[in-house]
Amino acid sequence: MSKLTWARSSALKVCREVRSRNAFARPLIDRYIHTAVQPGSEQAFATRLVLGVVSTSGELDLIIQRALPNNPPEHNLLDALRISVYEMAFLKKPAYLAVSQGVELARSINPHSTGFANWALHRIAESLTGFPWGNPAADVSALAHLQAFPAWFAERLIDELGWDVASEFMSVSNQPAPTFLVDVANNKSLRVNAKELADYREAIVAGHYLVVDANAQRVAQIAAEQLLKRAEQVKQPTFLEIGSGRGSKTVLINLAAHRAGCSYHHHALDIHEFKNRLLSERIRLYGLQGVYPLTGDARKLSDLVSERRLPAQFDCAFIDAPCSGSGTLRRHPEIRWALNTLTISSLAARAQELLAEVALHIAKGGSLVYATCSVMREENETTVKRFLRSPIGQLFEQAESFRSTLSIGGGDVHYAAVLKRRG
Repeated sequence: MSKLTWARSSALKVCREVRSRNAFARPLIDRYIHTAVQPGSEQAFATRLVLGVVSTSGELDLIIQRALPNNPPEHNLLDALRISVYEMAFLKKPAYLAVSQGVELARSINPHSTGFANWALHRIAESLTGFPWGNPAADVSALAHLQAFPAWFAERLIDELGWDVASEFMSVSNQPAPTFLVDVANNKSLRVNAKELADYREAIVAGHYLVVDANAQRVAQIAAEQLLKRAEQVKQPTFLEIGSGRGSKTVLINLAAHRAGCSYHHHALDIHEFKNRLLSERIRLYGLQGVYPLTGDARKLSDLVSERRLPAQFDCAFIDAPCSGSGTLRRHPEIRWALNTLTISSLAARAQELLAEVALHIAKGGSLVYATCSVMREENETTVKRFLRSPIGQLFEQAESFRSTLSIGGGDVHYAAVLKRRG
């Protein structure tokens, strides 16, 4: 009998809470793992287990059901089995080690379940022979199994991106996400590893650095560039940001404008009041100037204008659209198995509503930047094309677009389109 490791025990605690509360993994990792007095290697392994299990949970359940069709484990035991199966199938840990630790995980839940766990894990280990049960270089089903993607998701990625790019996207989505910081004072971006990030913690809290994905930084830069171009034509331009959230891009846009000597009015609109409270804290922390947080639904922008809570026209607008987040799977492991085609279509339709409403309030000669963190064409290029064919959209033309790709060590997938209103 081997002693249960702290990393696996902590991973089980977090995974159980993610499942039982339908909670997000990363805040729980910060609470239970990153604050523990444990070696960095143990914290890193526990984090890898949690993110891996959550992101591959659907595939893990398929593997377990395949091996145990008539003996489904109850939920608490399933949490333990998932960890061991993840280690065998995706971390390629020796079966004897994964089984031994899996039995101890089961013991920590219920001492009477160890016999079943031992039998079940041995059966699962045998069933993994030949995994992913096909040639992942030619068989989409085998590729989906190998990369732990829902079959529909893998098929759609291949259809939209082609086999090679889709395969690379799925593979990289299973790797740990890099961390990028912005040096606020010097306007520099840098990538840091986990150990280095710990050294920056106090400086981040103090507002000297901002954690922002590298390609999200590029999207904010695109929006800032449009604002500065408009500032060459209009004194103190008005800027509308839709979906300001916690304000990372708000900070970058505002600092870029003021470094360039641009005085402007920045109206930051988000539908969630709590996010505007967080933005207000960041306005204070980073010393932002001329930023006005507002809670409201951007699809009813005209109502906010009639209530005199917003100006009637804007020189520049930035829509950080609510989207599937499918370009950020490394950071948000819950997304992969929660998404479906109906959700994507619904989000694309909502984006159409936002574009149509915001476009009504763009001044002649002004610009509208539309952005997502989705890899899906329906939310990106197709949404923009549909807008440009609409009655209000025909007043605009697409000036440029940006779409990043996923690579190890690189940023997430982000998309942006610059739409200019004709003068």
